[in-house]
Amino acid sequence: MIHIDSPNSPTYQPELSDFDRFQILLAISDYRMRYLTTNSTQQHDVPEYHELNTMTRLYKYDYTYYVELGLGEFDGGSYHSIFLIVDTGSPVTWTQCEGCRACFTQSSPHFPRSRSQTYRQYDKDHCMFHDTYTDGMDLKGFWAREKLTFVSSIAEELIHEFVFVCGIEITNFIPGALGMGRGQSSLLTQLGTRGNYQFSYCLQHFNNLASDTYIRFGDAIQRLPNMFSTPLVYGGIPTHYYVSLIDISVNDKRLNLPQHLFQAKLNNTGGTVFDTGTILTYLVSEAFDIVVDEIATYVENYNPSLRKSTNLRGSDAPCWEAIFYTPDVHFPPLIFHFDGYADLFIYPSNVMIKASHGAHPLGKYCATLGRVQPNGWDINIIGSIYQMNQLVIFDVGNSLLLFAHVDCNIEV
Repeated sequence: MIHIDSPNSPTYQPELSDFDRFQILLAISDYRMRYLTTNSTQQHDVPEYHELNTMTRLYKYDYTYYVELGLGEFDGGSYHSIFLIVDTGSPVTWTQCEGCRACFTQSSPHFPRSRSQTYRQYDKDHCMFHDTYTDGMDLKGFWAREKLTFVSSIAEELIHEFVFVCGIEITNFIPGALGMGRGQSSLLTQLGTRGNYQFSYCLQHFNNLASDTYIRFGDAIQRLPNMFSTPLVYGGIPTHYYVSLIDISVNDKRLNLPQHLFQAKLNNTGGTVFDTGTILTYLVSEAFDIVVDEIATYVENYNPSLRKSTNLRGSDAPCWEAIFYTPDVHFPPLIFHFDGYADLFIYPSNVMIKASHGAHPLGKYCATLGRVQPNGWDINIIGSIYQMNQLVIFDVGNSLLLFAHVDCNIEV
């Protein structure tokens, strides 16, 4: 996995300021939150595959993460490199293909399906894919089968009949996605017993981009002795990875939040999910207000140099700005308490990030916490910033989510 801000990233943009990055972060995260809480992902039966010990490099893209994979087979046995956002909220893998109309602008060529010797499109009665999301996002394409190569693997691994969507019309979207959510068409399901129905990742902190990291499958996953585990449960949207969030602490103060704020309900709304594609963490309104009030009390008690500032455009995330210089600012840690006595510790550097620009030369700091917008689903989302420097394992076969704090710049 490589962050967009790493010099190793093909999308490295050194000219962006902290403020620019945070504005992009907010826009992408809000888009993703709305998509995640309203998506209607289609399913598709896929071929069975028969143990896998593999990993592929993860790249960071504006605080989201993407991988490089090889698709197809061309003259000389080569493949076409594609970069896909890791999407744990959907089982559908898709990329932009030649002939794509109204598509997302990308620097590399679209997948040249007509030149691949291994591309196979499903028959006309079963080949069309169309999903429409909120905010005008729209994806149309064809279900197809193709050879998939894990580019950064320990040893080259292939899936010869990988089912994916060849995108031909994409509006307000991204270049492509690797479907890691629950479902028949997900990469994890297609790997089956080869991947032991489990995958792991370790997301680097955006302030430290010294090395790349990997998404791992099967026997390539390294479990640590100090890992917390909590059950994966089912909720209203079957493609998502739900967990049982019990409570939240701010600076070791347990808030004793009502359980119903986090639990899945009989009408299929509510619940809490882990997601890599959402950048901020989102809480339903009642929980958000209580947690933000506690964060504000801490910030204002421990930082005489900071005063409350306006929120950034389009965001409920609270911000503070420095009114005089100080070498240190202090923010509270959070703890998310999950079923099974599993505590996810959120370090202060993940709770608040600097979003300064010319109008705030001494520093402006904003929380990486957002409010779930009313949309009927009311799903709490644990986003990628709160997962940074955590080794996270989705053991889907045993219905467990495992995590442990590590330095993700040290390969795990």
